[in-house]
Formats: sequence, C-alpha cells, structure tokens
Amino acid sequence: MKIISNLKGNKVIAVVPTADHTQDRVQRLQKELNAHKVDSILVENSGPTFSFSKSMNAGIKESLNHQPDCVILSNDDVWGIEGIDGMINYVLSHDKCYAQPYLNGRKPVVNVTTSPLKLFFSYTLARKAPFYAYKFTLGIMKLTSGFALGIPSLIGNGLVSVQPFGVFKASTLEDEMFDENFHIYVEDDEFAYRLSLKGIHGQTNPSWRIRHDGGTSLGKGISEDRIRLVASGASYFYTKHFKTKKENKYT
Repeated sequence: MKIISNLKGNKVIAVVPTADHTQDRVQRLQKELNAHKVDSILVENSGPTFSFSKSMNAGIKESLNHQPDCVILSNDDVWGIEGIDGMINYVLSHDKCYAQPYLNGRKPVVNVTTSPLKLFFSYTLARKAPFYAYKFTLGIMKLTSGFALGIPSLIGNGLVSVQPFGVFKASTLEDEMFDENFHIYVEDDEFAYRLSLKGIHGQTNPSWRIRHDGGTSLGKGISEDRIRLVASGASYFYTKHFKTKKENKYT
C-alpha cells in the first residue's frame, strides 16, 4: 500500500483508493478536485492484498493528521462533479449528516442489497446456483427499489450510500471508519447503516451531481469473482447485524 499526498493547505481533503494513481481517470478526478480547492490523498494498492476498506481507512487516518474541516471519500472513477461547494457548506453547517450527490442522475439510496431477507436469500442461493442467483437478485434490485421480494427492506428505505463520493465533517470520521472485515463490495452500505444507528444520515440534493463509471475493480457485468465477493460481504453484513450481538472491530 502506497499513500500519495497532494496537499496544498486546503481545509477539504479527498481520500481516493486506486490501483494506479497515474491512470487517466485519477488525473481527471484530481484536476476537478483542484479546481474546487480540494486536496487529495491517493491510496494506491492492487492485487491479492487489495482491500477497499483498508485502503480507505489508511487514507482517512492520514487525512485526519492534517486537521481538515471536511473529508471526501471518493472512488477514482467519478467525474463531472457539480455542487461540491454546496455539499461542503451543507455538511459544515449541519450536525449528524454527510452529503452524497446524485449518481448518473439518480438519487443515491442504498439498494436492497442491505435488506436482511435479501441478504440471506442471495447468499444461500448463491452458494448453490451463483450465476442465476446473482441475475435474479440484480433484477429484484432494479424492480423493487427498496423492497425485497415484496417485503419492505428493514434498513434500505431512505438510507443514503456513503460511496462513491461522500462528503463528511472530519469529526464524523474520527469515530467511525470502514469495517476491514469486508474485502470489496457491501462495506459502503454497512458503513452507512452503522452511521444511521448513531443518528448520522446522508443528505442529497438534485443540484449535487456526479458521473460514476463503475466496474473499474472487477469489470462490468456478472462474474464469478463479483458473485463471490458480493455474497461474502452480504453474508458478513447479515451475520454482524442480524444474527449476533457480538461487537466487531473495524479499525
């Protein structure tokens, strides 16, 4: 893991995990951030040791060393950022919140991946028929928007994701970070859920917008790796929050 700091003394720092900080999409993002007077900390890591949660936490800890007012948690494949000043000002002037822009024109609510019923169903079926289970659950996510198999999601309705571009008051991240038991996928939904338990909720606004390419880690579409990682993350989420009261360390 390598940390590349691009700090110019600004009071807002973006943390960006990436496989290669020299890629065009990373340079594109940095150019946009610089235009809004946002510094950046890139956390470069790839291969078998890659962990989104660990990379993000390393960047968060490094950013807090510089005492910023706000920290932005960003994927490296976002662009076309609009309303960033509004997001920052909103977070700084309100308590117990974070800001998330509309993603590709859509409100960034957590999908039914975090419904306990859907978590259990998708993981159980995925072990026996992973390809069809994943296709089916993707269809359910698209059709129901907050419902799983016709039953309201217990935690999905109105829960705003923390990724791929969340703006946080720095003090919020001093107490909460990503759970490093996740490898990749579902960790952002779980983080948003954990924040909601503390009364910290995501806010959105149609004037806050970004474009998000997606699929840069494992490619787009269905693959065995994606099925395995989503099912593993969903199973851990379900076990952590709905099957046991045992406390989990995440830092």
